[in-house]
Amino acid sequence: MTHYRILFSLLVAPLIFNAQEQKIWDVYANSFREGSLPRHAELGFKVASADGRLLYDAKQIKVVKLQPGSPAALAGLKEGDIILSINGQNFNTGILGSELLNNLPGEKSTNIRIVRDEKELVISFVPLSSALEDLSGVTTIYGSLFTDDDIELRTILTIPEKAQGKLPAVLVSDWTTCSSTEVPLKYQRGWVNFIRGIVQTTGAIVLRVDKPGCGDSMGHCSELDFDETIAYQKKALKLLKQHPKVDTTNIFIDGESVGSFMAPLVAKGENVKGIFVRAGGASTWFERMLMFERLQRELLDQSIIEIDRDIKKITEFFHYYLIKAMPLDKIFELHPTMKDVWDNLISHNSESKHYGRPIEFHQQAQKHDFARAWIESGARALVLIGEYDQYESIEASRLLVNAVNSVNMGFAQMNVYPSTDHSFEIFDSHKSALHGYGGQRKIENDLIGAEKPLQDVRNWMKSLYEQ
Repeated sequence: MTHYRILFSLLVAPLIFNAQEQKIWDVYANSFREGSLPRHAELGFKVASADGRLLYDAKQIKVVKLQPGSPAALAGLKEGDIILSINGQNFNTGILGSELLNNLPGEKSTNIRIVRDEKELVISFVPLSSALEDLSGVTTIYGSLFTDDDIELRTILTIPEKAQGKLPAVLVSDWTTCSSTEVPLKYQRGWVNFIRGIVQTTGAIVLRVDKPGCGDSMGHCSELDFDETIAYQKKALKLLKQHPKVDTTNIFIDGESVGSFMAPLVAKGENVKGIFVRAGGASTWFERMLMFERLQRELLDQSIIEIDRDIKKITEFFHYYLIKAMPLDKIFELHPTMKDVWDNLISHNSESKHYGRPIEFHQQAQKHDFARAWIESGARALVLIGEYDQYESIEASRLLVNAVNSVNMGFAQMNVYPSTDHSFEIFDSHKSALHGYGGQRKIENDLIGAEKPLQDVRNWMKSLYEQ
């Protein structure tokens, strides 16, 4: 099975479907699947740590947010049930159990062994398949891509329905969080609206690739490191360029959040016309992580004295962790006080994960020279950042622009959007933006923060087509 296989069709043409795929085509006139990669299950429930620890460190998981009337609920599953195994496969960490559930296919019998009131039970049910994206104006083709380790990942290719001739193309380089790049209409969030707008309004062929263990992709996102991500994204970009409807002189990359750091590495040597990024930067990873810790403390109203005290300790810890790339247990063995520093980081860490990724992810990122990568990519750059971004700094974005323009004057520009946070949503202050979902939006139920960046991207891409 070749590592360089990608499965997607060019247009709506004579295709061979199995019965399930034909049914999906009948329901979703603009969306269909091809290849053998199954559609992931719509479980009808969520899971959480059963022992109060973070999911990454939990030994067991329990059922939460069970949807009434779902196949799992009708089969007898209840909220609070502790899950012991999934289709006979045991697991010793909560994140592995969660990923096993995420990899379950729809329309196939599933057995979950649970414990309830000290009694073990087996709950059997057939979960539904998750609905496909069904976006107007584009044909959406679900295919697959194999990594160098032969892990099959879901690709989502969209082609404008009425476009003629060769088309520009966009590869989406996505975020750190272990979540799918699908953007169904039911979700109305600023960043979702932005990606949906890229798909529906730029007139470009757009390719997204779901990380291992996300959406339909096989594998485990929690074990995915930085360089592995770069490798499969570079493969996706090469294959996108081979599509006969793609204008290879107008290739773009959309760097979403941490994808903005990956984008120039993916672009190197690929003749990419432009890279537009949401909250991008060109600082070292050490600086980025340290800045994040300071910013969060400032927004949480820590005193300046307390912040300086904490940052000094964190700087020492990051020296061992990121600069020296030492294993955590070795750091704690040689410097016992560093364990308290690790435990008190604002960023989401656990015993063995940082932001849900392995320690190696961050250590590999620190080895990359992002400023040099931006220069060597040869691409023009558009940086989109909110005034109230709670993860990236405007200074880091300005560093990106300055790096590119130091070699190619005028190749890079930065747009700052007032009252807008990391996700292109509107908040009344930087502090309320910090809380994200729980923050008070400046305009209730009005996620207008994504429209202006979208307009700017469309105009910028258009201005580059003839260059």
